[in-house]
Amino acid sequence: MNPENHLIIAENKWLLPAYVFLERAFKTTPLPSHDHRHHYRVWQNARQLLLQLEKLGVSMEPSLVEALLLGCMFHDVGMLHERGKDHGAAGTEIFLQFIHKNTHKPKRLEDIIDTIREHDDKSYVQAGRLLHEGKIQLLPALQISDDLDAYGYIGIYRFSEIYLLRGTAMEDLGLKIIANLSSRYGNFMANCSRFPEMIKIQSIRQHTIESFFRHYNLQIRKKEHTGEEPAGGPFLVIKHIYRQVMMNAASLEEASKNIIDSEKDVYVQRFFTSLKNELEMFHYPNESD
Repeated sequence: MNPENHLIIAENKWLLPAYVFLERAFKTTPLPSHDHRHHYRVWQNARQLLLQLEKLGVSMEPSLVEALLLGCMFHDVGMLHERGKDHGAAGTEIFLQFIHKNTHKPKRLEDIIDTIREHDDKSYVQAGRLLHEGKIQLLPALQISDDLDAYGYIGIYRFSEIYLLRGTAMEDLGLKIIANLSSRYGNFMANCSRFPEMIKIQSIRQHTIESFFRHYNLQIRKKEHTGEEPAGGPFLVIKHIYRQVMMNAASLEEASKNIIDSEKDVYVQRFFTSLKNELEMFHYPNESD
C-alpha cells in the first residue's frame, strides 16, 4: 500500500470528527493560541514528519498513524480548563469524552492517553529517540510536531498569548520565551538532522521568533534604564497582543484583522500582515456554523 494511504485512511476516520468536536469546544472558551486550528496545524506538521521518515525507509504503521493523529488533535484540549503545566492530564478526560461518543475506537487508546498526558514535558528526556529499533515513537513525534507550531509569526503570537494568560510580566516575557525556544529547537535538531528540507524551513521560522524577542528584550532593558515606554517595534506588537487577549479574540485570524484595521504603525502592520500570510498557508476543514 502507498504509505500516504495510511494517512488518508486515518484522516477519513478521525480528522473531521475531531476537528468539529474541538471547534465547538473552543467556541465557548476562545483560546486562539491553542484552539482547534492549532491542533490541526500540529497534525499537518506530523503528517510531513511521517512522510519524511517514509523517505528514509521507515515503515508507517497504521496504528501509529491513527494514534499520532489523535494525539495531535487532542494534546492541548485540556487548556479549556487548565492553562498551566497540568493541561495534559485535563486533556485526557476530554479526549475520552470524544472517544465515548464515537463509534470507532483507536487500537492504541492507552498509548494516546499517555502521550496527551505527557506531551508538555519539555525536559525532552527522549530527545533523539524519534526512532527506536527502526520504529517511530509516538511521544517524540507529537512533541516535535507541536514544537513546529511554536516558530515564526504564529509562534510569537501563541507564546505571547499563553504566557500573558499565565500571568507572566511584560519584563520577563522575552527571556522566558527564548529559554523555552532553545530546548524545543535543540530537540528538533536532535531528531531531524537527516531532514535538510525541514531544517531549512524551520531554521528560518526559529530565527524569526528568536530575533523578535531579542529585539523585545533590548527594548525592555532600555525602558528599565530610561523609564520611557518604547513607542514601536516588538514592544508595541506585544501590547496589541495583550489587548486582543483581554478582548477575548476568537482566533489568530480575527486578532490580526482587528490590529491591521486599527493600527497605522508600519512595524505593527508588517508583523500582523506576515502573521496573516503564515496562517493562510493552512487550509482548515470546513467549519461548522
